[in-house]
Amino acid sequence: MSTASKKSVLIVDDDKAGEVIATCLEKLGYYTIYYQTGSQAFEQIESGLKYRIAIIDYSLSDIAGNEIVLLSKKMNPDSPVIVTSGYNNVNHDGDLFVQKPFEMKLLEDKINLFLAG
Repeated sequence: MSTASKKSVLIVDDDKAGEVIATCLEKLGYYTIYYQTGSQAFEQIESGLKYRIAIIDYSLSDIAGNEIVLLSKKMNPDSPVIVTSGYNNVNHDGDLFVQKPFEMKLLEDKINLFLAG
């Protein structure tokens, strides 16, 4: 994808939540790019993957989620990053933090705020 679709969402999450987020967002009309490992996402972002917004789990099993956040900010500086985690107090470089578990409506509202701005 050479340019990011207005509704393209990168999702990086290594647990079931990632699949659920991707499925729900697709039903809402978003184009999702879903990676179950941080290393897959890192490689694709580094290779020039474009997207409009990113949702990145802070606690990935193979790479620190914040490394993906930092790379995302470097390679796609106009694409906001939402960081998710089951932990409530994480130090991250994203634009917004949403603690798991969360209602999809909350995430959808946050995405729409970023896309409208």
